[in-house]
Amino acid sequence: MTATYQFLLNVTSRIVLLACIANCCETHAQIPQSALDAQKVLKQHCYKCHGENGVAISGLNVLKWQQLTGPNGPVVARSPDKSNLYDYIASGEMPPEDDKRVKVRPTENEISIIRKWILAGAPSFEELVKRDFISPEKMRGFIQADLRDKVAQLDRQYMRYFTLTHLYNAGIRDDEIETYRLAISKLINSLSWSLEIVRPQSIDPKKTIYRIDLRDYDWDIREDGTSSSVWDAIIAQSPYNDDVEYNREATDYLLRKQTGHKIPYVRGDWFVAAASRPPLYHQILEIPQTAKELENRLGVSVAANITREVVVRAGFTRSGVSQNNRMIERHQSQYGAYWKSYDFAGNKGQQLLTRHPLGPGKNETYFKHDGGEIIFNLPNGLQAYMLIEASGKRISKGPTSIVSEPDDVARDGNAVVNGISCMHCHDQGIKRKDDEIRPYVEANPIVFRDQPGLADSIKALYPEKAVIDRLFDQDARRHIQAAGKAGSPVTEDEETGQLKLVDRQPIVRLSTQFHNELDLKLASAEAGVPPDDLINLLSNSKTLAAQIGILRIPGKTIKRGTYVAAFTSIIGELRIVRRPAEIKRLRESAEQGNAISQFLLAQAYLNGDGVAKNFEETVKWYRKSADQGLLVSQNNLALQYLNGEGVAKNVAEAAKWWRKAAERGYVSSQHSLGLVYKVGTVKGIPKDYGEAAKWFTKAAEQGYAKSQFEIGVAYYNGQGVPETQVYAYAWFILAAEQGEVDARAALKIATQMTAKEIAEAKGLSSRLAAKIAEQKAQQAFR
Repeated sequence: MTATYQFLLNVTSRIVLLACIANCCETHAQIPQSALDAQKVLKQHCYKCHGENGVAISGLNVLKWQQLTGPNGPVVARSPDKSNLYDYIASGEMPPEDDKRVKVRPTENEISIIRKWILAGAPSFEELVKRDFISPEKMRGFIQADLRDKVAQLDRQYMRYFTLTHLYNAGIRDDEIETYRLAISKLINSLSWSLEIVRPQSIDPKKTIYRIDLRDYDWDIREDGTSSSVWDAIIAQSPYNDDVEYNREATDYLLRKQTGHKIPYVRGDWFVAAASRPPLYHQILEIPQTAKELENRLGVSVAANITREVVVRAGFTRSGVSQNNRMIERHQSQYGAYWKSYDFAGNKGQQLLTRHPLGPGKNETYFKHDGGEIIFNLPNGLQAYMLIEASGKRISKGPTSIVSEPDDVARDGNAVVNGISCMHCHDQGIKRKDDEIRPYVEANPIVFRDQPGLADSIKALYPEKAVIDRLFDQDARRHIQAAGKAGSPVTEDEETGQLKLVDRQPIVRLSTQFHNELDLKLASAEAGVPPDDLINLLSNSKTLAAQIGILRIPGKTIKRGTYVAAFTSIIGELRIVRRPAEIKRLRESAEQGNAISQFLLAQAYLNGDGVAKNFEETVKWYRKSADQGLLVSQNNLALQYLNGEGVAKNVAEAAKWWRKAAERGYVSSQHSLGLVYKVGTVKGIPKDYGEAAKWFTKAAEQGYAKSQFEIGVAYYNGQGVPETQVYAYAWFILAAEQGEVDARAALKIATQMTAKEIAEAKGLSSRLAAKIAEQKAQQAFR
């Protein structure tokens, strides 16, 4: 190696080294010194309680800048006097002087550092996250590719998806999104009666979309084997359906076609916020109306267990949520533990547990409670919850005069809300509580001297501390182990062997994230566009500016309710902007021979959606798609011939296209073809009741209500099939169950039938329904 070359190499290496140092300095310089100084103070004095494993406030980590400065965060940029964090530190309230973990208190200089940082705008002490924006079209493309490449055709009807894509686009940090992933997995499994924990599967490179199989959680069937409407209940409550309804892309059409549901995906944060509380919590878990019904399902007999003294109780005067004394009681269920609390509106008379520890019942010596909470294990080991009145009737919220949520996690004032409040309080499973009743009895024998055997009866129900502590730990471990299977990190204390969930409160944290106010970045991400696009939209839309125009002011936010109210308008305005580009893409794809794009382009011309209405173009693109065998296009082309729109009216030609689709099982075409033969007014298509009945039957057996009514009429009149009221009534029952108005009127024929015939018809109807359900389960989507 020559000296000259060595010299050049050394110079080059030094230049590269200096460049690396410069780059590092530039990256470091992006974080202002005021932010780094503030971070150091927060880490030293606040992180122990308000950190990754902090216990003071659920979900708050002072080293996560977005949590501190985001909507509802304790820091208001440039306003120390409006920042709760500064107020707590400056007043000396935080950290608390009596906390044993606090060794050194903040100095005046450190308090000044926090103030200066806030006055400087509370700049971030975290590196900015730069990400490629994942558009709604790309998100749906990931789902489509997953269905096509990873899911068998017959299984696609059971696939549903949860998305966190908008939170990723909004710049939420990866570690926080990981917590949100845990929240989705833990909540879904907490809403399942299945024996196994099954984690949702990520399907995209950034892990923002998660697939579930409804069958894994028994969301596709009920206990009695009938079809469940869990997903329909979820979608019915979603405020974001317009996001899908406004979309007319080919990918979205394919998703609906393959899964058999018009909306096969929902936002994960909304789902966790909504399904962790009533009414969805009750609907999905099928929590019954009374405690007695729940106990029957779990194989628990509370009254018998109390009589037999095979329950374990603990009574105490102080509880985390109860305003007065409280008693908890454990029963064994077929899935683990069944804990029931007895809560009181006062502390005197029959509400005083130390005086009346036995009960419940009408005996005047028994306690008289006012409500309670039930915590029970699901088959998979996770916990579920139910709030009840004293009568055992299910309620959604506990009266604040009896129980209350101290830190407003439930977002209902201080009300304890079934589901979310219970998950917050019992995130580590059932809590240890020290019984005060047995020690009271043992310390005050004089109270029970005149009642022989009473003390022994009380002790039989309120065991020694070691006995109930073992059950507390056993039940907590069951829940924690199940949560670990759902993805939550678990640690074990080296000394005690007790398990603990590391990432606390994922469900509460994601629910809180959803309910927080939205800034521009999050609002635009939820709309599926970058911030600049939403700003441009606000600049050109008086309607939207009036609703959410405050977002144009830097640093301002809007309430969740305000955003939800404006969402339909946002998506509608965006669609007006996007539609020309969508039509262009559809046309390009259609011209390349894509049958679905041809169908969607025909639909656009039919409805004047992004283009001027043009029935000739509608027929043109329907025909191209129909010629490729797309059944919906064959059916719709027939309708164009029937109505004479874009083509000369020709019912015979319509019948020809209906037959093409009907022979391949397209139910609407089967029904239409049946009507053609029933009426028989077309030249070359004489009236033929036999053919009509054949096609009505085919459609009816696929569950098509209108055809079920028509074949019922055919049996009643003996048109193409034998005249029999039993068959007529059976089909009318099925049609009526789907809301077919004419069928409900036709059910009046029961007045002409014998009891035996009615019973026979109902039995036949049940068998037909079972056959239809079986056929749907086995049928591949066309």
